[in-house]
Amino acid sequence: MSQEPVNQFGFSARAQNEDFRQLMRKQVSKNFRYILISLPIVFVFVTVIAVIVCKTGGYDWSIALGTDALVIVIMLVILAVNFWKYRKSLKNLNKDSIDGVIHKTSRYVSDTDGKVRKTHYRIVFQSEDGKKIKLKDSKASVYYYNVEKGDRVRYHPGFVYPLELFDKQDANICVFCGKKNDADKDQCQICKKPMLI
Repeated sequence: MSQEPVNQFGFSARAQNEDFRQLMRKQVSKNFRYILISLPIVFVFVTVIAVIVCKTGGYDWSIALGTDALVIVIMLVILAVNFWKYRKSLKNLNKDSIDGVIHKTSRYVSDTDGKVRKTHYRIVFQSEDGKKIKLKDSKASVYYYNVEKGDRVRYHPGFVYPLELFDKQDANICVFCGKKNDADKDQCQICKKPMLI
């Protein structure tokens, strides 16, 4: 029995499904837990390096303690910002999706010290009522090469990767992990979560 072809144009009804949204809540929570796990690992790493430097270089131990105190302050700030983003994402998952078009895409490369080069991406989406929503850097980079000005998209507030393409014939981007999939895939080939088809 042959599989029916998937419609490559249009928006999916799955995004409004409560089971799908529950999967997204779990993904948002999982991403936050990764931050909670990684911060203590960074602290231990910095502490060990500070102790080694003080011991081998004959420095005063107050340098290691000062470094640890600074790292703790930075970690607390990072934790507070990410906790705020986490709570905001969970709250936004209760909001309705927004239809509109791509208003503008841009990309530039920053060159801070002559060696480190970072590419920055930006996508501006305009809703049907004229409101503009911006995606930047990692959230914009997954869509950048698959959209252009005037393309129809649907914005899903709170989703990890919040844009859904109307035209999925070249690519369907997973809203959980941001990976590009073929239009006919029911599950993401990478994270195995359901695709918006």
